[in-house]
Amino acid sequence: MEVVESGRELRLQVGDTPATVKVISGIAECFGAELVPGKQYSIQGKQSYGIFC
Repeated sequence: MEVVESGRELRLQVGDTPATVKVISGIAECFGAELVPGKQYSIQGKQSYGIFC
């Protein structure tokens, strides 16, 4: 999974599907066909992110 951080927006690759995670007021909003609500994702980049959708 590849992550590019732009401000408070994380763009990541889940399998072959690009997805976007936007952090708004400390809440992660997950966008992407393979991001399942209620599932936790561990995202590895320059930093390690724990995203809960």
